[in-house]
Amino acid sequence: MKHIFYILLLLTSLSLLAQDTLVHSASFSKVYADSTSWLYGSGGIEIDDGFLIAQKKINNDSTCMELMKINKLGEEVWRKHLYCVPTTVTYILLTGGYAHQIVRTPDGNYIMLMIRKNPQNEYDQDMGFIKFDKEGNVLWVNLWEDDLDLPSALFAFDNTSDGGLIGAGYYNYPDVPARGYVVKMDSLCNIEWEWLETLERGCFFSVFETTEGDFVAGGYGEGEGDVYTGADLYVVKLSPEGTLLYDFIYLNTFSDTPVRVVPYDTVANTYLIGGGVWDENDLENPRKQYVALLDSTLVPIWEKKHPSPFGDAMGFGPSIIVKEDGSFVGFGEHWDNDLGKDEIVLIWYNNEGDLTHTTHYNPTPEIYDHLAGDFKATSDGGYLIIGHDHLPAPKRTFVMKLDENGEVCNPADCIDYLEYEVIEDSTITPEDTSTSISSILAPSTVVTVYPNPTSNQLTFHFSPRANPPILSLYNNLGQVVKKEEIQPSKKILLTELPTGIYYWKLYEQSGKIIIK
Repeated sequence: MKHIFYILLLLTSLSLLAQDTLVHSASFSKVYADSTSWLYGSGGIEIDDGFLIAQKKINNDSTCMELMKINKLGEEVWRKHLYCVPTTVTYILLTGGYAHQIVRTPDGNYIMLMIRKNPQNEYDQDMGFIKFDKEGNVLWVNLWEDDLDLPSALFAFDNTSDGGLIGAGYYNYPDVPARGYVVKMDSLCNIEWEWLETLERGCFFSVFETTEGDFVAGGYGEGEGDVYTGADLYVVKLSPEGTLLYDFIYLNTFSDTPVRVVPYDTVANTYLIGGGVWDENDLENPRKQYVALLDSTLVPIWEKKHPSPFGDAMGFGPSIIVKEDGSFVGFGEHWDNDLGKDEIVLIWYNNEGDLTHTTHYNPTPEIYDHLAGDFKATSDGGYLIIGHDHLPAPKRTFVMKLDENGEVCNPADCIDYLEYEVIEDSTITPEDTSTSISSILAPSTVVTVYPNPTSNQLTFHFSPRANPPILSLYNNLGQVVKKEEIQPSKKILLTELPTGIYYWKLYEQSGKIIIK
């Protein structure tokens, strides 16, 4: 009997150890690829036995809002199409729209926020919603179509206490600059009321319901007055009926990045905001991260500014996560001049808004540019980052699960995130490789750019075609700053451009350059 007891004790210990290993070794860094499609991971949500990941999938035939389920170790369980539209070659990079955030509804199902673009008109963009169960079965689709042929979008939405939803983004009307937009919906995503900001050229990127039943949204808008102020941090508080109660605006004479706003203390009704501002009192190092705690009337209790850890960029990504002790974690991306690649950066603050440290990540080391679409807290105290390769092609979804300290793995069973695992979709086999996605999307002319970063000139090397190509350079606002016909290996002078990040387009290729 004694031996049996010790055997049972040993088996119990091994069972508990296995359970403990499952919980504590759940950090991972994985990339999800498709041999015939591009994947754009953009959002996700934790479920009991894993995560649901929202992504856009583009191939020759269609652009689909796709749902992927992965388990707690990041292993793919299944992928399902929720909504598809035909792909057109003309607008291959614009077609179909984007899969964005996912929220859990009170009935235990889920709703995905969607932005759908018209395959025949790149400027016609509509908002939509897909409700589905935990197995990815579609329950209904509600698409807000209009006749304006103008782009509009929601970038944030959340549940409300009455069983409905609240959304925020921007809306376009003919002959009127885009304005920040907040919309209250019922449980079927039908509109109950709408509110447009008074500032021009605005957009909201975060929204939530307060414990008082009001709504708070944060983003940016152009301040009013005789002096042009560019984009300014902008926060509004609306009544349950959708009327403006209070607003907060950070005015200066330079363009700032959108502000993110999240609940901070639900008892005291305080709100935490974070954004990027141009510091007019420190022009040698003007890019600053701005964080502030607002009271229930949107008046700052405290506010802090510190140098941006993102180099030539500033501001915060999709979310700010507040921890139980009042400290919080921000998120953004930084271009590393030494590595020639961008990094995902978490910014860690104490409960007084002082920056304590940063942690840096590179989800796909051989790709020099990424786009992270979602940042969420997980039930074990960790964090989830979802995004996709940005440049070059092909696009792949990446998911990083971090522990509570921002580490990507358990020291007892650690696989460095640089040794990430690529998971290829095995459910699709191309019937005709001559018409695979690469035949439409892959560049037919290879373009090499050097030096990058640069201070005053660039050289574009490529194989010539019959007619000389047109090189286009764009700034961060998407404005054309230089456009000219070029020849192979011709030096392009950039002395008239200020330092910063720019984007180039030549033939079918595009990329990022840094002028320092």
